[in-house]
Amino acid sequence: VGGGKKGKSKQQKKREAKAAEEERRYLEAKESMKGWEDPKVMEDAQLKMRLEPEGLKVAPIQADGHCLYRAVADQCSRCDGGGGGLA
Repeated sequence: VGGGKKGKSKQQKKREAKAAEEERRYLEAKESMKGWEDPKVMEDAQLKMRLEPEGLKVAPIQADGHCLYRAVADQCSRCDGGGGGLA
């Protein structure tokens, strides 16, 4: 019987080459990110350091299209002792 092993198809070789290239690029990008710090994290830490002595904090507000109004309502409720009734 024929019994000879068939080699990889061109398509299979292309897929494997593409996967190897993607892996190489991923590892290269990962290596280049070593020591990188997210500016948002650093900014949040600096803001927190400035707000804490004043007894203030950043309040999370859900981003839902009304977040500006929710933020204003949150600030108003903090100013009038929490019973603002704005929602």
